[in-house]
Amino acid sequence: MKRFLWTAALAFWGWTLRGAEPFDVAVEGPTRGDPLILQGNFTAPASSGAPVLVMIHGVGSTRAEWAPLVRQAAGRGWGALAFDLRGHGRSRATLAGKTVDYEEPRNGRNPAFWETFPGDLEQVIAALEKKTGVAQGQIVLVGASLGANVALDVAARVKGFRALVLLSPGLEYAGINAEGPMAALATPTLLIAAEPDLYAFTSGERLRTLAPPDLLTWKPLVMGTPQGAHGTQLFDGHLEGKILDWIARPPVKKAAPKKSPAKVKRCRFLVF
Repeated sequence: MKRFLWTAALAFWGWTLRGAEPFDVAVEGPTRGDPLILQGNFTAPASSGAPVLVMIHGVGSTRAEWAPLVRQAAGRGWGALAFDLRGHGRSRATLAGKTVDYEEPRNGRNPAFWETFPGDLEQVIAALEKKTGVAQGQIVLVGASLGANVALDVAARVKGFRALVLLSPGLEYAGINAEGPMAALATPTLLIAAEPDLYAFTSGERLRTLAPPDLLTWKPLVMGTPQGAHGTQLFDGHLEGKILDWIARPPVKKAAPKKSPAKVKRCRFLVF
């Protein structure tokens, strides 16, 4: 896991040197009048109207985990915004210099701390639209683990996003529930989880029964990668492209396949 994060970090900082600009957003801090600064990086799309990915990482990680997806999105001329969540990475300081760390018990063990995450994401999106002119219809929310639940929560309440991609969501992470938001979904959604990641996989099986069938694409994986089976650990150089291919084409409601007695060979990723 550490090797994966280090490799992703190197790739990420390489990305920041190739045209990404700092993108910082002030959100409410623990003390009124002293905002917390969420730090991120933004790469503008090559053309107006191109998709723009807004990526939300999981607990204990940073924006660096999105480097493989950002790299392939940039190759298509798409925009990308990745930021460190409250108390993570470089988003650990208020304007006055006070430290905010998710690992501190007063934060990590406090449900109110995690409840701020959806609101933080909404403020990041609002800042993105205001500062760059990106339209909401261009934005694709992409979340992993806790970030998937945060993205789903926002997409269920704020309509008009281009698409939603959920990697290894759970029925509940850090008090952020997924069942209600999934039932209220109004955005085309790609849901991915791997069988070895038992909690995320069984959560995915449950969540797919709640979403409107014409909006949800459920893609179960039968195995993970050498890095693991959760969230962005599933990136293998191929999955990233499949995700982008799904975003690029309009969702089509598929007819139910006819039953066949023939056995189907299982592969890691079911064909999109």
